[in-house]
Amino acid sequence: MNSAKEETYEQSLLDFTWKLLENRLVLPKGKNKEEIWKETLEILEQMFPRAVIRFLIQKEGWKKRLYIKGSQLKTGRLWENPEFKLIELGFSELSVQLLLELFKIVYSSEGKKGNLQKVTKEIFNKGSASENLLVHLLIRSFTKSNSFEGIVEETSGWNGWNQLTVAVNPRYKVSEKPSSLRRVLKDWGWIFPWMAPELVLWWTQIHEVMFDKDLDFYSEAIKKITLLVEMVFKSSVEEKREDWMLLLMEFFRVVIASYSGELAKVTEPLETLMQEQSHKVRQGYRDEWGKMLRFALSMAEQRQRIRSLHPVDRKAPQKLFLSYWESQGMDPIVERAEQMRTHLESVVG
Repeated sequence: MNSAKEETYEQSLLDFTWKLLENRLVLPKGKNKEEIWKETLEILEQMFPRAVIRFLIQKEGWKKRLYIKGSQLKTGRLWENPEFKLIELGFSELSVQLLLELFKIVYSSEGKKGNLQKVTKEIFNKGSASENLLVHLLIRSFTKSNSFEGIVEETSGWNGWNQLTVAVNPRYKVSEKPSSLRRVLKDWGWIFPWMAPELVLWWTQIHEVMFDKDLDFYSEAIKKITLLVEMVFKSSVEEKREDWMLLLMEFFRVVIASYSGELAKVTEPLETLMQEQSHKVRQGYRDEWGKMLRFALSMAEQRQRIRSLHPVDRKAPQKLFLSYWESQGMDPIVERAEQMRTHLESVVG
């Protein structure tokens, strides 16, 4: 007989799921028989759509933002956007299967990854937009733990949301084939007027640890961020969805703001860090940093191209791009990014 303090397998599963969807990783208690009743599965299926809706609304969805409606721009809250009403909140058995795979890993002491990657790939290939977002909601807590590295490694390369939140976690994979990222842009790009600040918080964590890690760690993180910036920019241009660049504008706005003050003082710690590096290493670092900063100028060139069009000929994504550019004051940010890029070339070598 179980002690009063010991949870049943089902209780542990439900508690684990609820905490996970709230971005909290709480290890289950007890080692009871693995038995799941139909009623428990029905509860899980009810949790999933609620978690997705809650996540979307929590991320400033209640604030009024400019968004696209047909060929026009409107102002409203997230749930007033027609795209919100088109979200398919049906979840297949793959979603439950993914959760159970995760639970088996943390519930047992063996830590076997089982069919985790297989299920994640199937959700990417067959699942709805909401199911792909659910993968992110279920996985994000594991990035905070060093005990379950395999979970992040097995899933991050097969989910666009996880790529958008790659941050500086060295276990997150960024695929050079942008198919998964482009999919999430197509499914969820409409949410960037509300979500961009949340997403770039992950990206800009790299600057919070700039000199707390060794140069190799930071260089690898820079490469990941640069690859993401490049893929978002190219996808936006190729799909004629300039509004997806709201993500990049927010990123550069936050990054450049963090480097206020004289450029020499900004780069002084970097110069000290690289004093003993070879010329080749210094050049590689400079080129990667410069490549990332150069995308700010590329966006400015996009702005000039759009402004050259007659207002009547501008599409809704282009109108939103211009509006966001002006509201965020991007001109001095681009100028500062260019100053930083040229200064880095002079001090890094």
